[in-house]
Amino acid sequence: MTAYLVDSNVFIQAKNLHYGFDFCPAFWDWLIEQNCTGKVASIEKVADELQAGGDELAEWAAARGDEFFMPPDDMVLPALNAVSNWASGHGYQAGRRCNTPTGRRLLACRTCTGSQMYRCHTRSAC
Repeated sequence: MTAYLVDSNVFIQAKNLHYGFDFCPAFWDWLIEQNCTGKVASIEKVADELQAGGDELAEWAAARGDEFFMPPDDMVLPALNAVSNWASGHGYQAGRRCNTPTGRRLLACRTCTGSQMYRCHTRSAC
């Protein structure tokens, strides 16, 4: 079974664009149902970000608790340090933008640091 870990932008854009709580409550019910089956979840830091908004989405996130927004466990905590070290050692710069030889804009790419590997900000291939 494939499970999906949902980031803040999914919730925020859903609320702000096409799936507002008043317009499409079925979307929010579907998220809860999928969480109950183990197919959809998120993490504690996402809940923190959503709750800081002080709006209807903040209330929805607060009502979901640890079942939906998982706290880090003993396997995750050491990995956070490893990921941070990897990102620091590979020239990652948050928010840096550059262009590929084909002219596509990127949010982060290794071309800026000399590598030929591109990471697109879209789902389409470079």
